Amino acid sequence: SLIRAAGRDKDVDRAFDVLNKLKESGEKMDVAAYNCVLDVCVSVGDMDRATNLVEEMRQRGTLNQITYNTLLKGYSGKVDLQGAKRIIREMRCQGIQPDDVSYNSVVHTAVSASHGDLSEAWETVDEMERHGIKVDRYTVSIMLKAMRRVNPRDVHRALALLDRSGLDVYSDEILLNTVLETCIRHREYRRLENILSRYRMSGIRPDVHTYSSLIKAAGTLKRV
Repeated sequence: SLIRAAGRDKDVDRAFDVLNKLKESGEKMDVAAYNCVLDVCVSVGDMDRATNLVEEMRQRGTLNQITYNTLLKGYSGKVDLQGAKRIIREMRCQGIQPDDVSYNSVVHTAVSASHGDLSEAWETVDEMERHGIKVDRYTVSIMLKAMRRVNPRDVHRALALLDRSGLDVYSDEILLNTVLETCIRHREYRRLENILSRYRMSGIRPDVHTYSSLIKAAGTLKRV
Protein backbone atom coordinates (compact mmCIF):
# COMPACT_ATOMS: atom_id res chain seq x y z
CA SER A 1 0.00 0.00 0.00
CA LEU A 2 0.96 3.66 -0.29
CA ILE A 3 1.26 3.92 3.50
CA ARG A 4 3.61 0.93 3.66
CA ALA A 5 5.69 2.50 0.88
CA ALA A 6 5.95 5.67 2.96
CA GLY A 7 7.01 3.51 5.89
CA ARG A 8 9.79 1.90 3.89
CA ASP A 9 11.01 5.41 3.06
CA LYS A 10 10.51 6.50 6.70
CA ASP A 11 8.41 9.40 5.41
CA VAL A 12 5.90 10.25 8.15
CA ASP A 13 4.44 13.26 6.34
CA ARG A 14 3.63 11.18 3.26
CA ALA A 15 2.02 8.49 5.40
CA PHE A 16 -0.28 11.08 7.00
CA ASP A 17 -1.04 12.59 3.59
CA VAL A 18 -2.27 9.19 2.38
CA LEU A 19 -4.31 8.73 5.55
CA ASN A 20 -5.91 12.16 5.21
CA LYS A 21 -6.81 11.51 1.58
CA LEU A 22 -8.49 8.27 2.61
CA LYS A 23 -10.53 10.20 5.18
CA GLU A 24 -11.51 12.83 2.62
CA SER A 25 -12.59 10.17 0.13
CA GLY A 26 -15.41 9.14 2.44
CA GLU A 27 -14.25 5.53 2.48
CA LYS A 28 -14.73 3.61 5.69
CA MET A 29 -11.49 3.78 7.67
CA ASP A 30 -10.34 0.54 9.21
CA VAL A 31 -7.87 0.09 12.02
CA ALA A 32 -5.24 -1.43 9.70
CA ALA A 33 -4.69 1.87 7.89
CA TYR A 34 -4.24 3.71 11.17
CA ASN A 35 -1.90 1.04 12.51
CA CYS A 36 0.26 1.29 9.39
CA VAL A 37 0.67 5.05 9.88
CA LEU A 38 1.35 4.48 13.58
CA ASP A 39 4.11 2.02 12.69
CA VAL A 40 5.71 4.66 10.45
CA CYS A 41 5.70 7.14 13.34
CA VAL A 42 7.25 4.59 15.69
CA SER A 43 9.87 3.49 13.16
CA VAL A 44 11.28 7.04 12.99
CA GLY A 45 10.89 7.67 16.73
CA ASP A 46 8.20 10.35 16.39
CA MET A 47 6.28 9.50 19.55
CA ASP A 48 4.46 12.86 19.67
CA ARG A 49 2.67 12.18 16.40
CA ALA A 50 2.23 8.54 17.40
CA THR A 51 0.43 9.42 20.64
CA ASN A 52 -1.70 12.06 18.88
CA LEU A 53 -2.72 9.49 16.28
CA VAL A 54 -3.60 6.97 18.99
CA GLU A 55 -5.79 9.59 20.67
CA GLU A 56 -7.65 10.07 17.36
CA MET A 57 -8.02 6.31 17.07
CA ARG A 58 -9.34 6.17 20.62
CA GLN A 59 -12.02 8.74 19.77
CA ARG A 60 -13.00 6.71 16.71
CA GLY A 61 -13.03 3.47 18.71
CA THR A 62 -10.51 1.80 16.41
CA LEU A 63 -7.85 0.71 18.90
CA ASN A 64 -6.75 -2.92 19.01
CA GLN A 65 -3.91 -5.05 20.37
CA ILE A 66 -1.69 -4.30 17.35
CA THR A 67 -2.12 -0.58 18.03
CA TYR A 68 -0.88 -0.93 21.59
CA ASN A 69 1.95 -3.29 20.74
CA THR A 70 3.16 -0.89 18.06
CA LEU A 71 3.07 1.94 20.57
CA LEU A 72 4.98 -0.21 23.08
CA LYS A 73 7.66 -0.78 20.46
CA GLY A 74 8.03 2.98 20.25
CA TYR A 75 8.39 3.41 24.00
CA SER A 76 10.93 0.59 24.03
CA GLY A 77 12.95 2.38 21.37
CA LYS A 78 12.94 5.50 23.54
CA VAL A 79 13.74 3.45 26.69
CA ASP A 80 10.66 5.02 28.30
CA LEU A 81 9.75 2.45 30.95
CA GLN A 82 7.05 4.51 32.63
CA GLY A 83 5.40 5.15 29.27
CA ALA A 84 5.49 1.43 28.46
CA LYS A 85 3.99 0.48 31.83
CA ARG A 86 1.26 3.08 31.36
CA ILE A 87 0.31 1.46 28.04
CA ILE A 88 -0.07 -1.94 29.72
CA ARG A 89 -2.42 -0.39 32.28
CA GLU A 90 -4.38 1.37 29.55
CA MET A 91 -4.76 -1.86 27.58
CA ARG A 92 -6.43 -3.48 30.55
CA CYS A 93 -8.69 -0.46 31.07
CA GLN A 94 -9.75 -0.80 27.42
CA GLY A 95 -10.47 -4.51 27.88
CA ILE A 96 -7.53 -5.55 25.71
CA GLN A 97 -5.38 -8.30 27.24
CA PRO A 98 -1.62 -7.67 26.87
CA ASP A 99 0.04 -10.65 25.17
CA ASP A 100 3.58 -12.02 25.06
CA VAL A 101 4.60 -9.35 22.53
CA SER A 102 3.30 -6.62 24.86
CA TYR A 103 5.14 -7.93 27.89
CA ASN A 104 8.37 -8.68 26.04
CA SER A 105 8.46 -5.04 24.90
CA VAL A 106 8.17 -3.90 28.52
CA VAL A 107 10.77 -6.43 29.71
CA HIS A 108 13.18 -5.21 27.02
CA THR A 109 12.53 -1.59 28.00
CA ALA A 110 13.06 -2.39 31.70
CA VAL A 111 16.38 -4.13 30.97
CA SER A 112 17.55 -1.23 28.79
CA ALA A 113 16.70 1.24 31.55
CA SER A 114 18.01 -0.92 34.40
CA HIS A 115 21.62 0.26 34.87
CA GLY A 116 22.24 -3.11 36.50
CA ASP A 117 19.08 -3.13 38.63
CA LEU A 118 16.76 -5.70 37.09
CA SER A 119 13.97 -5.42 39.66
CA GLU A 120 11.56 -3.74 37.20
CA ALA A 121 12.29 -6.37 34.56
CA TRP A 122 11.65 -9.20 37.03
CA GLU A 123 8.45 -7.53 38.23
CA THR A 124 7.25 -7.48 34.62
CA VAL A 125 8.12 -11.16 34.12
CA ASP A 126 6.26 -11.99 37.35
CA GLU A 127 3.23 -9.99 36.20
CA MET A 128 3.34 -11.74 32.84
CA GLU A 129 3.22 -15.16 34.50
CA ARG A 130 0.53 -14.11 36.98
CA HIS A 131 -1.74 -13.22 34.07
CA GLY A 132 -1.18 -16.59 32.44
CA ILE A 133 1.09 -15.37 29.64
CA LYS A 134 3.73 -18.02 29.00
CA VAL A 135 7.28 -16.75 28.76
CA ASP A 136 8.85 -17.54 25.40
CA ARG A 137 12.31 -17.62 23.88
CA TYR A 138 12.29 -13.83 23.52
CA THR A 139 11.56 -13.30 27.22
CA VAL A 140 14.27 -15.74 28.27
CA SER A 141 16.82 -14.37 25.78
CA ILE A 142 16.21 -10.79 26.94
CA MET A 143 16.78 -11.72 30.57
CA LEU A 144 19.83 -13.88 29.86
CA LYS A 145 21.45 -11.14 27.76
CA ALA A 146 21.02 -8.83 30.75
CA MET A 147 23.24 -11.12 32.85
CA ARG A 148 26.51 -9.49 31.83
CA ARG A 149 26.99 -7.32 34.91
CA VAL A 150 24.65 -8.57 37.60
CA ASN A 151 24.78 -10.43 40.89
CA PRO A 152 24.70 -14.26 40.98
CA ARG A 153 21.13 -14.28 42.29
CA ASP A 154 19.89 -12.73 39.05
CA VAL A 155 21.82 -15.31 37.02
CA HIS A 156 20.26 -18.19 38.93
CA ARG A 157 16.84 -16.61 38.60
CA ALA A 158 17.25 -16.21 34.82
CA LEU A 159 18.34 -19.81 34.40
CA ALA A 160 15.42 -20.93 36.58
CA LEU A 161 13.15 -18.96 34.23
CA LEU A 162 14.62 -20.90 31.31
CA ASP A 163 13.97 -24.21 33.10
CA ARG A 164 10.45 -23.19 34.07
CA SER A 165 9.61 -22.17 30.52
CA GLY A 166 10.20 -25.70 29.21
CA LEU A 167 11.88 -24.26 26.11
CA ASP A 168 14.12 -26.45 23.99
CA VAL A 169 17.35 -24.43 23.74
CA TYR A 170 18.16 -26.19 20.46
CA SER A 171 14.97 -24.94 18.81
CA ASP A 172 16.36 -21.44 18.33
CA GLU A 173 19.99 -20.56 17.64
CA ILE A 174 19.76 -17.13 19.24
CA LEU A 175 18.49 -18.71 22.44
CA LEU A 176 21.17 -21.43 22.30
CA ASN A 177 23.95 -18.87 21.83
CA THR A 178 22.60 -16.73 24.65
CA VAL A 179 22.43 -19.68 27.04
CA LEU A 180 25.95 -20.81 26.11
CA GLU A 181 27.42 -17.33 26.59
CA THR A 182 25.65 -16.96 29.95
CA CYS A 183 26.93 -20.33 31.17
CA ILE A 184 30.49 -19.57 30.04
CA ARG A 185 30.51 -16.10 31.62
CA HIS A 186 29.06 -17.23 34.93
CA ARG A 187 30.80 -20.61 35.17
CA GLU A 188 27.70 -22.75 34.99
CA TYR A 189 29.81 -25.75 34.05
CA ARG A 190 27.34 -28.52 34.82
CA ARG A 191 24.65 -26.93 32.64
CA LEU A 192 27.22 -26.23 29.94
CA GLU A 193 28.33 -29.86 29.92
CA ASN A 194 24.72 -31.02 29.68
CA ILE A 195 24.00 -28.70 26.72
CA LEU A 196 27.08 -29.91 24.84
CA SER A 197 26.34 -33.59 25.48
CA ARG A 198 22.77 -33.20 24.19
CA TYR A 199 23.85 -31.03 21.25
CA ARG A 200 25.07 -34.05 19.28
CA MET A 201 21.57 -35.56 19.35
CA SER A 202 19.71 -32.31 18.65
CA GLY A 203 20.06 -32.40 14.88
CA ILE A 204 20.74 -28.67 14.78
CA ARG A 205 22.82 -27.30 11.91
CA PRO A 206 24.69 -24.43 13.56
CA ASP A 207 25.75 -21.25 11.79
CA VAL A 208 29.19 -19.69 12.20
CA HIS A 209 28.21 -17.81 15.36
CA THR A 210 26.82 -20.92 17.01
CA TYR A 211 29.90 -22.96 16.05
CA SER A 212 32.03 -20.28 17.67
CA SER A 213 29.96 -20.45 20.88
CA LEU A 214 30.14 -24.25 20.93
CA ILE A 215 33.92 -24.23 20.46
CA LYS A 216 34.29 -21.63 23.22
CA ALA A 217 32.10 -23.76 25.50
CA ALA A 218 34.13 -26.89 24.82
CA GLY A 219 37.33 -24.99 25.47
CA THR A 220 35.97 -23.65 28.74
CA LEU A 221 35.14 -27.13 29.99
CA LYS A 222 38.62 -28.44 29.07
CA ARG A 223 40.17 -25.77 31.29
CA VAL A 224 38.02 -26.72 34.31
